[in-house]
Amino acid sequence: MSIFSGGRMAAFSNPAEIAKAFEKDRNLSIISTDLFDTIVYRDVWKPEDLFRVHWSAIADFLPQVRDWKSWVRIRKETEHALAKRAAPAEIELKDVYEAIARDLNLSSEVVAAVYDAELELERKLISPYGDVVEVLRALHAQGVKVVVLTDTYLPPDFIRSLVDGILGFEADLRCSSETGEPKRTGLAFKRLASDFGPNVLHIGDNPEVDVRMARRHGVKCHLVAWGRQEWIRGEVNVLSYAAALGSVHAVTPHAEPSEKPETFSQRELAVRWAYVLSDFVLSVRSMARSHDITDVWLLSRDCESIAEGINSNPSLFDGLDVKYVFASRAATHPVMAVKNPKKFSAWRSRAVTSEDLEAGSAAIEYYQSLLTAPSRRILLVDMGWKGRLQEAIAAAVPQHHVEGFYFSLEPDAARSMGASAGVFVNWDPDIFNQAVVEALAGYRDASCAAFEKQSNGTVGPRFLQNGGADTSPAEYCETLRSGMKVILNSADIDALAEASVSDVRRRMIRSICQYPDRGSAAAFSAWDIGVQVDGSDARPLLLSPDRLHDRLACRPSPKALWPRGAAWTISQNPRIVRAIHSYADAVTSLRRSAGRLRRQVKRTLRRT
Repeated sequence: MSIFSGGRMAAFSNPAEIAKAFEKDRNLSIISTDLFDTIVYRDVWKPEDLFRVHWSAIADFLPQVRDWKSWVRIRKETEHALAKRAAPAEIELKDVYEAIARDLNLSSEVVAAVYDAELELERKLISPYGDVVEVLRALHAQGVKVVVLTDTYLPPDFIRSLVDGILGFEADLRCSSETGEPKRTGLAFKRLASDFGPNVLHIGDNPEVDVRMARRHGVKCHLVAWGRQEWIRGEVNVLSYAAALGSVHAVTPHAEPSEKPETFSQRELAVRWAYVLSDFVLSVRSMARSHDITDVWLLSRDCESIAEGINSNPSLFDGLDVKYVFASRAATHPVMAVKNPKKFSAWRSRAVTSEDLEAGSAAIEYYQSLLTAPSRRILLVDMGWKGRLQEAIAAAVPQHHVEGFYFSLEPDAARSMGASAGVFVNWDPDIFNQAVVEALAGYRDASCAAFEKQSNGTVGPRFLQNGGADTSPAEYCETLRSGMKVILNSADIDALAEASVSDVRRRMIRSICQYPDRGSAAAFSAWDIGVQVDGSDARPLLLSPDRLHDRLACRPSPKALWPRGAAWTISQNPRIVRAIHSYADAVTSLRRSAGRLRRQVKRTLRRT
């Protein structure tokens, strides 16, 4: 296979292609491979993120360094200055720490502890590409010589221990920190060609160093682009979100080497939304602290995944009583049958019955049972939209102050609730879609149908018999929750600024809800959503309206919960879908302009 295709450098995207290259060219008997991002990867978004994680382990040793940002700057600037002076030779990690020790006047004991801590962190953060390792082991078993060629300042003994442990056999390791012959200068490839001639194939992820420099010195070579690295490079919104939250560990959908396409799409969507929900959790935390909240109630089912994310890092809400609380229209609205029958009738469009009064009394007993002696101010957390659950729960616990924090609230709801509610995103249907956001919340529980006496004498939830019909896929939920755990544990909460996150937040939500890609459409293709009080209307989210024009215009209809997603039912071609979305945007823009013009004309006529 040529390394150039249509003007672009082609690459192996599947490790199995390495083995095929050896099957095709029987003259090849040596495989030379880059190490970082070819055999292994570091579990951080950017290499310098390692230094930030390092800081958490060494801060007590360096009181003269103000914070992690200062340490990252010192560590990077020292390394770059030494590398510049040493070029084209390679520096070693010990050189970096000797220079830092001189600049900061560190004792030999302190510098040794800081040095060892960085190496230990490298061990923890470096993980192998399992499928690449399998291919290299298979080639080795067939008699192919394996050479590991790496430009690194890390100690040769450390790299040898790492490589031997991962591969399970002794490879021909050539570290620039030991040989003084880096790939980037061409010296490593010159030596490779001299030792093995035309029988070697080199692979690596760097187009300039691993391909062009190798070819310049007569070494056969091929670029590799594994899915994880390519996904990271292409996910601009995820990268921006991670940076805004200060999250260093790279959460990707590539936890397993081989997956079904639809499963991967769900994992990909889950990773994207894990950043949104983690941001949502941190926004809840901010409101709880600024409003002197004592109790945080995470309402089912929308907060099922959020509750797991918080449980993974309980220190986020240290000092607050955080509970996962059952609530639903069917189970909670009857509170108003007891407390405000007129409002209940307005909500349900019927008169109050004796069954409603009984259900309302049980709900009141349930919510009252959640209160403790320190309880004073309760914050309800939910996706929102109308906010009626807050009104009902507040009526159930009138002796306490109840506020709410929501993904968003409809304009009428926001006005009626006033200062007693905060929102994650201001109401804007051009940014999000309600059904999509509710589906992405990631719940597996059945819906709470009512409250009733339990075997232990307390009041608890009774679930819909068919309430599991509209749950999110298990694979999606698992990835979402594991992603949130990683993000919430690595986010830089103290330095988080709302201004740095809000624009990224809106871009991410809008990209998924308003401009779904092929993966999002595939993930949602069999995703049921929407349960009425009786649990009767679970249906696929990616459902198209009957009229073709409504689909082309991305126009809502009773059959289309996600009109933007309906564009994918016309064609699976991304270009056609983008054209449909552009057309829908143009139609919306024209309608708004016409509306503004009509209002302006009316105002002018009134004045004259």
